[in-house]
Amino acid sequence: MHPETPAVFITPDADFAEFFAAAAGHGDLYRVVPIGEITVDEDFDEGLSYAYACASAEVVEVLARGVERTEKNQMAGHQVMRWTDGAKVYGPDGYMLPSPQMRAVGVDEEYLRGYGWLVPVPVVTEDLMMKVMRGELSQPQI
Repeated sequence: MHPETPAVFITPDADFAEFFAAAAGHGDLYRVVPIGEITVDEDFDEGLSYAYACASAEVVEVLARGVERTEKNQMAGHQVMRWTDGAKVYGPDGYMLPSPQMRAVGVDEEYLRGYGWLVPVPVVTEDLMMKVMRGELSQPQI
C-alpha cells in the first residue's frame, strides 16, 4: 500500500495483534473480514507471513476490549524486530541480542542483560554511544 493510503493492519496471530492493541493504550481486538486487496505490511518486510494490510475491513466479532500488556503479547511483538543484518534484536527470553555495531565495540549478550527485559532499543544505543564517547567502550574498527 502507498504510505499515504489509509490502511487496516491485520494478522492471524492473536498474540501479535494483542501486542499492538496493548501498545495503542488498552486498545480493542477484533476478528475482521478484509475488504479489498490484501498486501504484506511494509513495516514487516522480513518475510513475515502474519503482518498484512488492506484498505478496509468489516468487524465480525469483538474479541477483547481494553487489551493490557502481558509478557506473552509483548514477546510476540518484539520477536519480529531485526537488526540491519537480519539478526533478531531480542532473544527468546526477551533480552536484547547485540547488533553487529555493538559487537564491534565489545558488547555481548551478557553485557546487554544488564539493561533488563525488553529494554527499548534507543535506551541501549544511546547509552552505548555515550560510553564509546567517554572511552568506556572500544572505538569500532572501520
